[in-house]
Amino acid sequence: MPSGLAALLLATIPIWMVLLDSLRKGGTKLDVRVMGGMVIGVAGLALLVGPAHLWGSSRVNLAGAGVLMFSSFCWSLGSILSHRLNLPASPFLAAAMEMLAGGALLLLVGVLSGEGRQFHWHEVALRSLLGLVYLIAAGSLLGFTAYIWLLRTVPTARVSTYAFVNPAVAVFLGWAVGNEVLTGRELLASATIIAGVALIITHRPLEPEIRN
Repeated sequence: MPSGLAALLLATIPIWMVLLDSLRKGGTKLDVRVMGGMVIGVAGLALLVGPAHLWGSSRVNLAGAGVLMFSSFCWSLGSILSHRLNLPASPFLAAAMEMLAGGALLLLVGVLSGEGRQFHWHEVALRSLLGLVYLIAAGSLLGFTAYIWLLRTVPTARVSTYAFVNPAVAVFLGWAVGNEVLTGRELLASATIIAGVALIITHRPLEPEIRN
């Protein structure tokens, strides 16, 4: 799957989350302001990725696209179910249990698929190892734990905006740290994403969400 198209398909997570949340008892009902923010956010992300990178040089793999859409739906469903499931009172414990379970499952799949025979410690570069440590610390321990906590304290539509913000932040980090060129299209796309997110986070639901 082209990375641009993958990013765009994963950006459907906020839409799934808002739709599923509107169906649950005590969830926030659909609102024109929120849905408008979702549409603007997706449009901004599509502009950020760029038409030339959406489809790549080959035809779209329908199976791959289906897996990405199904993954987006499952992530959104799990996020919504966290409102109703009997999870540990501590968000840190809940996040740790989920990451350990997910890591164990992925390790099992990797071993069964033969990836263990292709791994050699002496071929791992220091830069790659440091990148892995950073992803564990910032992406998992900090980022995912914060996500679990936010699901309990902030309306679902606001939490879901991370899927729009992440690519825009990556573009600016590439410009600030990686000396990458920041084009007018990327600036316009980022402004569009911010406008969509602003519509969502400034929305005040008419009825409060029920938290367990």
